[in-house]
Amino acid sequence: MSNYKKLLVWQETLVLIDEVYDIAMVLPDYETFALSNQLRRAVVSIASNIAEGAGRGTLKDYIHFLYNAKGSAYEVETQLIICARRRFISEGAANHIIFHVKKVIWMLKKLIASLEDKMGEKPTAAREEVEQYGDMDDVDVFMPLSTQP
Repeated sequence: MSNYKKLLVWQETLVLIDEVYDIAMVLPDYETFALSNQLRRAVVSIASNIAEGAGRGTLKDYIHFLYNAKGSAYEVETQLIICARRRFISEGAANHIIFHVKKVIWMLKKLIASLEDKMGEKPTAAREEVEQYGDMDDVDVFMPLSTQP
């Protein structure tokens, strides 16, 4: 569990962090201590929770922190949507990074499900979410932000 640096999801999150920090740099100055700060903290939280969970020593704790990481990823997605709606960034830029966020979420779901199977638990939360929202296989049908309700 403790060798989190080899996890593809952790490595993908580092790429996501770089992309989000680049976006945060172009947000208006008045957002420095608001949306920009929150966006940066949330994306760093994804990688940090993966690492912290891996270092906790128990499978149950690891899974708990992976769920926290997934929650932070959804937070980043929401904040990117807000950035595009406020026209701080283009829809294309937002959708490009949201694609990476969804990839990280998908990878976290798969890792969580695998670990829950190892523990003998049913990954009900992940299964319910896939039933409601679809799986990463549906990634090519993401709606542009302008067409979302």
